[in-house]
Amino acid sequence: MSVFIMQVASVGAGAILREVDRMTVKHGLVAPLGSYSALGVVGLTLLGGVGFLSRHYGLTADNVIEFGKCLRIWYNLVLRQNPF
Repeated sequence: MSVFIMQVASVGAGAILREVDRMTVKHGLVAPLGSYSALGVVGLTLLGGVGFLSRHYGLTADNVIEFGKCLRIWYNLVLRQNPF
């Protein structure tokens, strides 16, 4: 009988692959990320997520447990011409 303990990494919006890889390795985890380390995690995941570990662990998108919604607050900046 084998016991599987799932370990999960939470990745925020704007994270790039190199950062995620560096942090997961520190904790003994591996993430099936792409081969271009400057790419954002969200962009890679939306494209499926083909990388070096895909054959063994599946695509990045296959390993996503949950997506959260990130709301951004927009501020309107009104610029007026300086009368002086």
